[in-house]
Amino acid sequence: MTVTLQQIPVIVIIGIISLYFLISGVMALVKRRMTVHNPHHDSPPTSVDGLIFNLLKRRAKQDYPVPENFGDRSKYAQINGPEATLRALFHLAMGLLSLAVLLCFLMPELAEKCMGLFL
Repeated sequence: MTVTLQQIPVIVIIGIISLYFLISGVMALVKRRMTVHNPHHDSPPTSVDGLIFNLLKRRAKQDYPVPENFGDRSKYAQINGPEATLRALFHLAMGLLSLAVLLCFLMPELAEKCMGLFL
């Protein structure tokens, strides 16, 4: 297993993604709550999906008006209970999956053996 200079950015990026998911999942399980982006926050869209959902949200506001102070419109929201546990488990699964991708990238012979087991 030799790592070339061209592989280092890929290793660092996948490693950071894996650490983010693993740490956020463990912290959410320990604290029994998680901070997430609030879907009710009025923020500009950052993708085509966001643009479409933003238009749908505006249309829903016109069709079903609610008082201005009806819900929490802060940028982040705290979730807890089963929703936080489910999202924490999802984060742990994504962290383990990205860690498996990193290991397959670093050790291709291991990846070939694993693929032989599944195929």
